[in-house]
Amino acid sequence: MPAVVSEVGERGVDWEVGDVAHWRGRRRGSERRRRRWGEKGDAAGADWTADRTGAFILLNTGENVIHSKHGLLTTLAFKLGPKAPTNYALEGSIAIAGAAVQWLRDSLGIISSASEIEELAKQVDSTGGVYFVPAFNGLFAPWWRDDARGVCIGITRFTNKSHIARAVLESMCFQVKDVLDSMHKDAGEKGENRNAKGEFLLRVDGGATVNNLLMQLQLLGCCFVEASLGSLLLFMNAWVLLFWFWFVFIILSNLWYLFYSWFLGGFVASL
Repeated sequence: MPAVVSEVGERGVDWEVGDVAHWRGRRRGSERRRRRWGEKGDAAGADWTADRTGAFILLNTGENVIHSKHGLLTTLAFKLGPKAPTNYALEGSIAIAGAAVQWLRDSLGIISSASEIEELAKQVDSTGGVYFVPAFNGLFAPWWRDDARGVCIGITRFTNKSHIARAVLESMCFQVKDVLDSMHKDAGEKGENRNAKGEFLLRVDGGATVNNLLMQLQLLGCCFVEASLGSLLLFMNAWVLLFWFWFVFIILSNLWYLFYSWFLGGFVASL
């Protein structure tokens, strides 16, 4: 049976079959926990990770296990070795974040690509009183209402697609604010990380964070610390792509050399 091990550490076995193979694996945590720790997640503070569908907010509470009374989950954050202390976190999951932008693109046809929503929303200064609740399949933290359904209210004769696009972006911010408010109620000042001005620090990451307007709309009295993980992943992907181009080029070059040497060389010699 597999053993229960630390979040990060050397794992696996050494193969000594005729000294042919030697392998040692490293076990890592889930994607959100890896991001949490990789972005100085061992420090206090909250992290907001927005992916293509939902969003997740983690608040590192250190070695304190805080059982939420305001709709959040208590989860393991990380453990850096068998003798290291276990760190815990409060987690709030949001079902629909980036998926609301996909809905505008695929179902309503308001935009043709997700990146267009920022410029479209910038064409107006406000939502014009329009509010959007993306409860397509219920609401997750902190409400946990599976019977909730999506709502778009405040529409008037002067409402246009820019107002709706901006309301969709604001809906993400309102959901994040609900989760952070619950974290403040549960943890108080535990796990909070503030700058010299006393502003609450919120680390952000994920595909949605490239939308500058969305980051500006996040009216939480926070100071954002945007993670560079997305840029790092793009950089790594570029290098992987460059490697494969180089690899294919070398293979094709060798195949051409063999073809030229064996086939064409033998054909010319026969003449």
